[in-house]
Amino acid sequence: MRRALELSDILLPNSEEEMRCVVKDFGGNLPGYRVIFNAVDRDTFKPQESVLDRNVICCARIDPNKNQLALIKAVRRIPGISLTLLGERGSSDMYYKRVRKLMVGSKFKLLEGYRDAKEVANIVKNYSVHALPSFRESPGLSSLEALSCGLNAVVSDSTYCPVQTYFGNQIEKKVFTADPYSITSIESALRRALFSESNTEVLSDMFEWSYVGKQTLGAYNAIF
Repeated sequence: MRRALELSDILLPNSEEEMRCVVKDFGGNLPGYRVIFNAVDRDTFKPQESVLDRNVICCARIDPNKNQLALIKAVRRIPGISLTLLGERGSSDMYYKRVRKLMVGSKFKLLEGYRDAKEVANIVKNYSVHALPSFRESPGLSSLEALSCGLNAVVSDSTYCPVQTYFGNQIEKKVFTADPYSITSIESALRRALFSESNTEVLSDMFEWSYVGKQTLGAYNAIF
């Protein structure tokens, strides 16, 4: 039987925003905590050379939470821009069929099925923007991986994604936020990401696995 939490324990949320949700749901009488980031394999997801074509990729399973339908509709509004969806088929057949039905014409490409990290990295490097306007992320590993490759990213705003913890100093520089319920908002974020001035800064070393591993070990050492 799992024992109850004690005040000598420590919680390891992925973000400050996640910890605030824990406090809201379970009250303030909780153990201490230390934010442990999600991380990226920086040896695999490396900065790319400059991409001349402005185009968009979304790396995620085809799933209602990932909101590809709204992304497709937003891309349709931007002339000369293509969208590639890269990911496995999710559990909703109805959603998958709706996505396939909308992906008509040369603007859209579906790369379906599992691919290992090296293959994903090689594909992502051919794009200029990664878009993931999900209804829930913390913060979305594919967004971190794309940023590590040097792409700009479109993510959902702070109601749905811990943008301040992960992207605070990059908002409106390399990371552009949108309301996932608004196609107009997603379109606007895509345009800002696609046509923003070049910014070569890549993801912070704080989101590298070696750093995150040390932070996790330090948290355990504080307990035992």
